Amino acid sequence: MAEDTANGHPDEFEICVGGCFGPTFTVRLNKEILTYERSSGMYSLANIEEIMPDDMAWAKFWSELDAIGIWEWSSLYENPVEEGTHWFVHIVKGERSVTAEGENAYPGAEGLASRTNFERFLAALRELLGGVEFW
Repeated sequence: MAEDTANGHPDEFEICVGGCFGPTFTVRLNKEILTYERSSGMYSLANIEEIMPDDMAWAKFWSELDAIGIWEWSSLYENPVEEGTHWFVHIVKGERSVTAEGENAYPGAEGLASRTNFERFLAALRELLGGVEFW
């Protein structure tokens, strides 16, 4: 693991998962605090919570991101289904960064139809956020 991703806060951090007709989850970095938003649908108000992970939580998160190869994710994953789940990940930590998004398609060991690495990413994110719901 590169030293700049071993622990500590990211430089930039925004993750969003959801769809038009279902819940949407977003987390953004605001200084050292993560702002977590959950909305149950397109026209509903978001519940907002501030979360401040400690250095140990960040270190575990970075380790899992390295394990799933997030830094090598493609910028776009698409599946031509009209409605469904859209996701967006933008993380900058030192010299490493990833900006990726998908529409009903996910990075995974078995190809675009697989959610393997994406599900591992979301599990690590939920743990970083203290167990809150995130898709």
